Amino acid sequence: MIKNRIYLDNCCFNRPYDDQANLNVHLEAEAKVFIQNEILKNTFDYTKWQENLFENMTIDEIYNNAVELRKKNKEMHNST
Repeated sequence: MIKNRIYLDNCCFNRPYDDQANLNVHLEAEAKVFIQNEILKNTFDYTKWQENLFENMTIDEIYNNAVELRKKNKEMHNST
């Protein structure tokens, strides 16, 4: 059995009730519901989830991904 490690802060539990027009909020809400359903089906080890999160990425790559996500979020928000 593969063990998955995750961390959920308290804010994630409110995400499904936040404004879903915001792309980040919408994705976080979907992720929270998915993880919650997986927890109900499986056993998870909740520690060390960030250990290798950005292992193969440079700071510039992490920054550029964040900028692109913010850009897409603004485009989506402006088109509605």
